[in-house]
This record gives sequence, structure tokens and C-alpha cells, in this order.
Amino acid sequence: MSWKPLLDRFFRAGEELGYKSDIDANGPQTAGFGSFEVTQNRGQRGSTYTTILRDLQHNPNIRILTYAQATKISIDQSKKANGVYYYHHGIKKFSAVSKEIILSCGSYDSPKLLMLSGVGPKNELELLGIKPKVNLPVGKNLQDHFGSFIFPITINSTISFSIERDFGIHAFYEYFSKGLGLMTVPSAVDGQAFMSTSDVKESGKDWPNIQIMFMPISPSKALKDVLVKALYLKPKVMSDIMDPYDGSDGIMLIPLIVRPKGVGEVTLKDKNPFSDPLIDPKFLHHSDDLKALVEAMKFVMKIVETKAFQEIGAKFTTIPLSECKTYKFRSNSYFECYARHMLGTVWHPVGTCAMGKKSDRKSVVDSQLRVIGVGGLRVIDASIMPVIVNANTNAPTIMIGEKGANMILEHWSKQHLICNYKEILLNSDKTKCYYVLRKSKKLVMKILE
Repeated sequence: MSWKPLLDRFFRAGEELGYKSDIDANGPQTAGFGSFEVTQNRGQRGSTYTTILRDLQHNPNIRILTYAQATKISIDQSKKANGVYYYHHGIKKFSAVSKEIILSCGSYDSPKLLMLSGVGPKNELELLGIKPKVNLPVGKNLQDHFGSFIFPITINSTISFSIERDFGIHAFYEYFSKGLGLMTVPSAVDGQAFMSTSDVKESGKDWPNIQIMFMPISPSKALKDVLVKALYLKPKVMSDIMDPYDGSDGIMLIPLIVRPKGVGEVTLKDKNPFSDPLIDPKFLHHSDDLKALVEAMKFVMKIVETKAFQEIGAKFTTIPLSECKTYKFRSNSYFECYARHMLGTVWHPVGTCAMGKKSDRKSVVDSQLRVIGVGGLRVIDASIMPVIVNANTNAPTIMIGEKGANMILEHWSKQHLICNYKEILLNSDKTKCYYVLRKSKKLVMKILE
């Protein structure tokens, strides 16, 4: 990111409040303020497609199908995954597998595809008319980062980003020709802070449970429309607090619960593979999450009131939310009400195919990311996290992919290419093989872990 007009002021505010500035969010757990870290190349997002897959897509050993949707994993009577049913350009097709299937559909669609294939909570599958094959807590343990959007916070300087004023030809030129400018800032997030609420500090382990995103973006009709559509916030509520400040410069701060105690779930709407899954994140379901969020919102008010931001006239709106007018403005009760009406996700869902021991009833995959009770099937994406990380999930998810790839390579490098069936029968507890030299009705292929 090259556009950081107010980041130094954000750091100064943190220092005024007794926090270190410019912490390493990828380092040891610590509270403090720092830059928002990204995966970029010349100002553009460096996704796993642009940095890895795009250069490999023409390799002879890889084939990428677009406009295709997997609908079911075929699992035989021995509970081994042997292929995938999918639709390609509206035509139903089947691909057989010779070794194993890797499921990387994310925390919503990985559990969806498993459940459509008969792997999931037995009772729930039976109610939908799906024959259960393996009873596992698929779709449970959903965890996500969520919080409240604190704005409008107006300032008397024109150095913040205004969509109507600054988003034009010059911004496009800077971005596409030089990799510079305001368009290099993802979702206008310039900086971040981590803090622990009082309950966490009292536990004796200062492990931050709050992340605060700093966005030097001004209130405007365009921003209002984006937030209403992206977060399903009520248009009237947004109009009441944003319209009076349309055209003003300002900032936004978003306190997030990053170690939530509430746990949600993903379930199937029906057995139609083209139906969206039902997602119940259970935000604020746990009272401790609401308590922590209110404390974080009050901390945001302290940031606004620091000398660093008062120098540019930072001021939180004096217009209360229409749904919260019965509460004293900026009281705990008011912020509780505010949190419920201005709540949103930052799209970091994890945990729905949790990794753990086979003996743990919460586990879906083992330490090698293999689906418990199903041969030849792994899940490698953010859904395998048993507990959500307390920062953004992009880098950890890439790490999961890299680690999973190493596991697969290590596993298959240890397999003998061809084995004699007599050797297998005599040394079944020691021999690892993939292909069997002599075919028979009873023994065609055997994989011993």
C-alpha cells in the first residue's frame, strides 16, 4: 500500500493511549497499533491465483474447469472417495479419482459438499432425505470475526478519502500505470490495532481479543450504499446518521471481536446442490462477546479524543441511531443497542470442518487433514481451523494450503509404486503400496497408512 495519509496520526493516537506503534501482526501475540499488512504486487492484490496458479494453469498435469460446480463426492461401500459429480456448462459429469480428492471450497461450501455426499450430522441428513454414510459434526463450530462500524467521525482536513471527490481518472492512472495511490488500499483499511479487554487482562494472559480497523474514508451517499448492500444494514438507519454529513471529510473505525465465544453453524437448506447453505453465525449470541464489543467501542471513542486526532477536529456524530434514542447517548446501553443495529462481518469464516483427534466429537478431519472415516478425501482450507486466529485469515489460510500440499507429497512419496500381493498378505502391517501387481477379486488395491 502506498496511500497512508493518516497512518502516522493513528500511530500517535496509540502512543498517547500507552500502546506500541507499528507492531508486527504476524509476530508474537501483542497489543498495539500497526500497519495493515497485505499480499500485494505493485499495489495489486497478490492472490493465490495471480501468484501461483496463473503461471501453472497451462501445465500438462493440471486442468482448470470454469463454469463448473461440484455437486457430490462419490463414496463407495468401503467408505472410500472414488470420484466427484459436477455440472459443467449445465451438463452433469463425473470424474473418477485414482488417488485422493482435495476439498477446498471454503468454510461454507466445503461442509455443504460433504453433507450433500452423506458426510455430516446423521439426524440432519436423514431429515433432508440424504443417506448418511459417515456421522461427523460437519458444519458445526462456525467462527467468524465481526464488529460494529463506528461512523461518521468527521475531521476538518481534506486528507481523507472521499469516493465522489477522489475516485476518478487520476486514481485509475496511478493504480494501473504505477501501482500507487488510494486504490492500493484494500477496502480503504490503512491501519489496525489489537487490544485486550478487561476480562482478558484479568485472566492473566494478555491475548488480544479485539482488532480495530482504521479507515480514512469520508461519509458519503456512495459509501452508505456500499455498506447497506454489503452488510444488509437498514437504509433508513444509515440515512439518519450519514446524510447530514454527506460531503464532509472523515474517518471510520471498526472494532472487531476476533476471539468470539459464540459459535455458529452451516446447514443444508435441502438436498438440491444448487441451493445456498443456511448460515447462522450466532453473532452476539454469547453475552461476553457483546460486553467485549461495547468496551472496544468505548476504546474507539478514546482514540478519537486523543490529541493526535483532535488536531484535525475529529468528532463522532452527535446524532443517535433512531432505534437507540431511548438510551442515554454513548452509555453502555446505547452502545449495546448500536452494536446490534450496526453489526457486520469482515468475512473470515472458519472451523466448519474442524481438525482434531479422532476421539474428539468436534473433529471432522485428522492432523493430516483427512476426513475421519472416509478414505481418499481431505479438506484443505480455512474450515479446518479448530479455533479462529485473532487476526485476518488470508495468510493462515495460505499456510494451510502450503502445509496440506506438503502432507500430500510426503504421503505419496512414501508409497511403493508396485507391490507383490503375496508381500502385502505376509507383511500387511508394514507394507505401504498403491498398485498391486496381481489383480484378484478380493485384493485389487490396498493402501496401508
